[in-house]
Amino acid sequence: MCEVQFSQILSFIAASPLPGPELSRQFYTSRRNRRRRKNGSSGEIAALGNAVQLHEWALDRSSSMIAVRGSFSTRHTVRDFAADVIDSISVTNNPVVWALNSGNNTTIDYTPIDVLKQIVSQALQQNHTLLNERSAALNAARFQSAVTENEWFSLVGSALEGLQTIYIVIDLEVIAHAISADTSWQ
Repeated sequence: MCEVQFSQILSFIAASPLPGPELSRQFYTSRRNRRRRKNGSSGEIAALGNAVQLHEWALDRSSSMIAVRGSFSTRHTVRDFAADVIDSISVTNNPVVWALNSGNNTTIDYTPIDVLKQIVSQALQQNHTLLNERSAALNAARFQSAVTENEWFSLVGSALEGLQTIYIVIDLEVIAHAISADTSWQ
């Protein structure tokens, strides 16, 4: 894909109401660190990180998903786990993208498309296999004309083309009220 086309795509999808991914990651990390300083190291996080299913999932080379659920009372543990996972994957130089609920801003209703745009943006920035003239998987017109969740899921697939491994971390709380019944995030 030529650099002009790539630049146009990134400019278009950058217009998202979601805070930038690094800002949301910093929010999760700072809250996690504050809780750990106050309460000591969390045994809940250690137990979650040592779960047999999680290790089996991490070793599996096929495309797969793991969902970590929590309740209102365990939401901080799950968020701390998300921050730990992103930190752990980042140091391995494997691509990781995320969409996290940064802050307690309840005045903005984020849509699933907002989240998908953020995932695509991060994936494109990490997927250097798409930066060639032969890549026809992406073009600016596809991004500008996409309006449905299914079209954006298709664009996520295009942005991931050529990557052998990528980890995607999404805090669905950011859009829990907006997920439609006919869309499957699994």
